[in-house]
Amino acid sequence: MDAATGAVRLDTAAVAKAVEDSNVMVRRQAVRTLAALKATNQVAAIEKALLDQETSVHVAAATALGTIHGPNSARAMVEALRRHGTSPMKKAAILSFKAMRVESGPVLLEGVKDRSPAVRWVSVQALADSATERSQAALLGALRTDSDYRVRFYALQSLQGRPGAKLAACRLGLADKSTTVQLAAVAGLGAMASGLSKTDAPPVLESLLEYFRQYGDGCTRSDAAWGWRVAGNAIAAFGEPGKKELESFRLQRKDKWLAWAAYQVLYVPQPNDDPVLTTEAEAVAAHDKFAPPFPGWRMDKKN
Repeated sequence: MDAATGAVRLDTAAVAKAVEDSNVMVRRQAVRTLAALKATNQVAAIEKALLDQETSVHVAAATALGTIHGPNSARAMVEALRRHGTSPMKKAAILSFKAMRVESGPVLLEGVKDRSPAVRWVSVQALADSATERSQAALLGALRTDSDYRVRFYALQSLQGRPGAKLAACRLGLADKSTTVQLAAVAGLGAMASGLSKTDAPPVLESLLEYFRQYGDGCTRSDAAWGWRVAGNAIAAFGEPGKKELESFRLQRKDKWLAWAAYQVLYVPQPNDDPVLTTEAEAVAAHDKFAPPFPGWRMDKKN
């Protein structure tokens, strides 16, 4: 701390030497100190620390490169991610790649197709702040074809921050084979419902209605017990047209689970990110007035 504020003057070469100390705490603090000193002449020492076997040291090095970095730092980070693809390392790398901005761009575009899932995972998240056509094309490619559903999920998340791409991305995600990606796309379509054009809104709503129908009787989805809530909330976000369709599901009696799910969405509301509290009397009154016959309990399918 004193070195960082200038209260104590340190020889950066001596600090860099401590990055190779036998004591893990000394190595970690040396890396942090070089970053605090903004010792750009010792970036190579930090890059070398990326390959340290101790998690706290290579994570500290990844974090430090967000403050000071050189022309080879982004590629050094990629190599470290291939070796240390842990969650703390990935989180640190994402932040530092974003801090590098233009300097990391070409490396991230290559990283989207890297052999390492960890590198691809980090690359698609770090490209979230990029506004180039090349990065958009790379993210769409990852969403379409990556073998790891987590990479596809984060590619979709990054694309949802781009006004010109988020609708197409969510439509792609809706057709994904992974429930995780599908539900992210469903939520994304619901979030943009109020801003869709008169041309786009009807087909998007219809695709969500088709998706919601999957949760009816005989549903074999892995999220059968709860996924309908996400889909139903997205439909309700379309306002009167969406609520009218949900009400028609509630009133029909051929599909008991579809009726029950629609009732829950309309009259027992629970947003995806914030619970709604109600009194017992209100809950009982809503049930007595609007509830269709109870379809029985449902559990998620065990894989």
